[in-house]
Amino acid sequence: MFTPMPLLSDQYTLLNLSTTSTQVVLEPNDVNTSFITVDNTMGTTPVFVTSGATSTTAVFPTSATVGAPGKIVGPGTVQSWIKNPTHQFIAAIRQSGTADLYITVGTNP
Repeated sequence: MFTPMPLLSDQYTLLNLSTTSTQVVLEPNDVNTSFITVDNTMGTTPVFVTSGATSTTAVFPTSATVGAPGKIVGPGTVQSWIKNPTHQFIAAIRQSGTADLYITVGTNP
């Protein structure tokens, strides 16, 4: 059974996310969290999101033969995953266009 994150979990906003990779550096209290929710409801195009323990760059996948660590978030959707608790950096890139992207990190109570 899925237990959602607390309402007061920190949220980060990537304003006007475009086809240029943009990175969020999590605040110290958010690094040791285990869940991430990405809200792409403002977007009409997919977004690719990845994370890392060190500075990272998102590159939208273009090949079916080369794996890309991360996930695609469909347009108009909200998706959640387990996050590596050592990852302090979250990067995202839009396939085309621009729109705000919302990222929430937290730990289940």
